Amino acid sequence: MRLPSRIDAARLIIRPLRKDEEATFVAFMTDEETTTSFMFEAGQKTEAGARAFLAEIVSSYETDVPFFVCAISAREVDEFVGLCGLSPLAEANTFECFVCLSPRCRGRGYATESVAALIRYGFAEYPIDAFRVYIDPGNARSVALAERLRMRCLGPARHPMHGHASVVYSLDRHATREHRTRATDPVI
Repeated sequence: MRLPSRIDAARLIIRPLRKDEEATFVAFMTDEETTTSFMFEAGQKTEAGARAFLAEIVSSYETDVPFFVCAISAREVDEFVGLCGLSPLAEANTFECFVCLSPRCRGRGYATESVAALIRYGFAEYPIDAFRVYIDPGNARSVALAERLRMRCLGPARHPMHGHASVVYSLDRHATREHRTRATDPVI
């Protein structure tokens, strides 16, 4: 999957991470409030682990199989507000979609805007059949986000990579066509 130079959303820009963002990235990844429900490995949430993880992400951008992990920036000031991305799952043409925001940036609709932009990009650029989100069962904000995007709850499951207990939501390609015909639904 090709990593775009940027994905534009109404108030946000989704873009590759930069090496010069190391201090911001480390502070983000090591902040317990920020990453409590973020399903990356515990070691990646330490200072050394976050530095190594950023280096691995940025290095992957130069390969044929880059990690689709991106920064979310507020458009007006290019301020780092969080991370989002896509990851292939074992099921053919199915991708996980994830987002994590700094607590100071929550409650503004940024997560919904970011995930909707990722889904639009994925469906437009690739033969993706479905997007899945794996949500910590106690994360009411993320459950509400999945429901706002009209994702269907598939029930409890373990995250396929990390094994964390999760509630899984899904959005299939054909469902996005239905959304576009109903004025009350978010445009994906």
